[in-house]
Formats: sequence, C-alpha cells, structure tokens
Amino acid sequence: MKKVVVVFIVSFFLLAFQVPDTKAQSTREKIVSIAKKYQGVNYKWGGVSPSTGFDCSGYTQYVFKEAGLKIPRTADDQFAQGKAVPLNKLQPGDLVFYKNTYPSNGITHVGIYIGNNDFISATSSYGIKVNPLDNVYWSKYYYAAKRIIEDDEQTINQIAPALPIGQFYDVPESYFAHNAIAELSKKGIISGYTGSVFKPGLTITRGQAAIMLNKELQLPATTELKFDDVSPSSAAAYHIAAIERAGIVTGYKDGSFRPNEPITRGQMAIILTKAYKLQNYEAQAFKQFKDVPTSFPTFTEIHALRAHDITQGYQDNTFRPSGKTTRAEFSAFLYRTIN
Repeated sequence: MKKVVVVFIVSFFLLAFQVPDTKAQSTREKIVSIAKKYQGVNYKWGGVSPSTGFDCSGYTQYVFKEAGLKIPRTADDQFAQGKAVPLNKLQPGDLVFYKNTYPSNGITHVGIYIGNNDFISATSSYGIKVNPLDNVYWSKYYYAAKRIIEDDEQTINQIAPALPIGQFYDVPESYFAHNAIAELSKKGIISGYTGSVFKPGLTITRGQAAIMLNKELQLPATTELKFDDVSPSSAAAYHIAAIERAGIVTGYKDGSFRPNEPITRGQMAIILTKAYKLQNYEAQAFKQFKDVPTSFPTFTEIHALRAHDITQGYQDNTFRPSGKTTRAEFSAFLYRTIN
C-alpha cells in the first residue's frame, strides 16, 4: 500500500509541474503531423488536394488550412506573409522558399520545415517528399524562410534580432532590388516592418507611392487638399497634396485619389516620367513592349522608362501595365530613376 501511495504522489507531482505546450508549439506539431501524412501523394501542377495531387504552394496552403491557419495560394504570396527567420533558427512549421528551380521569375518552390534539418514539399519528380535542407540540389536554390505561426514578442526578438538600417531578413544581397531597398531605406525614403523585414512582394498603394516619391523629391504642399477621399490627418495627405500641386498626379475623374488602391505598373510609369521629366526620347529607337502598342494610353511613359534603362520588362518582352506594383518593384524603379 505504501508503494502505491508513493507512486501516486510522484506521478501527481510530475503532472502538476509539467510545463504545458504553448499554442505555437501545439500548432507546429499539428502542421508537421498533417504534412507528413500526405507523403507519397502525387505532384500535379495547380493541384490543391490529396485526391488530385498537389503543387508546392497548393500543398502548403492545404496543410496550413487543415491546421486552422489561412495562407495565400501562390508561393510568391506566401513569401509575403509572416516574419523572416534565419536558417539556423528554423522551427518546425516554418516555411522555406526556393528560387530559380525552373525558368521563372521570383519564388519557384516552397516547403515546410519539419525539424532535424529536414523539410517536406511537393516535388515534381517524387510527389510529397522529405528532403534535408543541405541536400545537394535543394541547398543550391535555397532563398529564405518565413514564420507564419505567431510567437510571443520575446521569442521573435530572440529569433530575429533587429538589423541595421537598410538591412532586412527577407531582402538578401542576391535579391534584384537589394541595392535599391538598402539605399532608399538609409535615406529614410522607405521603411520596413517590425522584425527587420521589408515584405518586398506586398503590393504598394497609391498613397504609399506618393509618400515614397515625395520623401525623395521633398516638394512643398498647399494647405488645400483637393481629394475628398484623402483624410487631412492621414500620413499620405501632405505628400499627395505636394505631388498634385506639382502636376505629377491628377487623381480620377470623380475627384478621388483612391489612396488605398494598389498602384499599377502603368500608373507608376506616369508619375515617374512626370516627376523626373523623362519624356524626351525617340520611342521608335527602342524595342517596344508587345503588350504596349503605340495606341496604348501610356505608351510614351512606359517606353520612356525603357529608353532610360529604368526597366526592361519581363522575359517575354511584356510590361504588364495593368499589373499591381510591389514594394520591391517601386523601390527599384524609383532608385534607378533618381540615379
């Protein structure tokens, strides 16, 4: 009887003082468990379910959704989420991203870190498969890692201490806009987010573009704000008023500016050519973008950027003027323009 009582007391003591799992820890374990159970499922381009097969980002989105977390569909958009984390500080459940695994711009592959130097992903050759991070093939294309699962602030600071001004965890030196982002940040024209991340893939708004542009131009503003949808107390108000006064922007026909609306690549071309007077060139002397014919409304502005070597467009010789401009793209275009 005495032996039974002692065992009971010891067991109770251990249970009472056992450190409970945090929410983040339990979520991480859940993600790893879910991810592993789909090993062997076939790869399918555009696939988003185990019944039809997965592509890489369809797989990560499915696993996170089953764990109760919502992330975007594509690898590029998933990369724009969360907080950057150094490779040597990875925790199970973090996303790992790869670049140039096939001929394409931007992020081309994403997987889930599962611990012990391994990650799991949907591979085109073997389907859902576990590979070591230092695999001869994958290590060659590794780009960055992101943490989607929320941790407390103390943990975040331990994982990713603040970097010097101009440096960001998600903008490595090999990134196409690295120099532009670093230099504009040092000048106070742009800024990043908490945790020393820049989120280069996020879309930039018309209001944010106005702020960046006028921080570089330093134009004075009038006391009168002509756009009804721009609050005088907003961070962008002064800068919007300044570039409107200079004739760089005119807003829309209904009298609005739409500061929270994403700025398109075509609109970006207009404001840069007006701000820096880049129109003086002969368009016919330069190769024209196949999706911007001479009849296109912003033909002159877009090809002015090409003439001044500010952009060469995409590999298929398109400019995609209706496409949304990312923070990295605007930074690169502005930096090249002023230099």
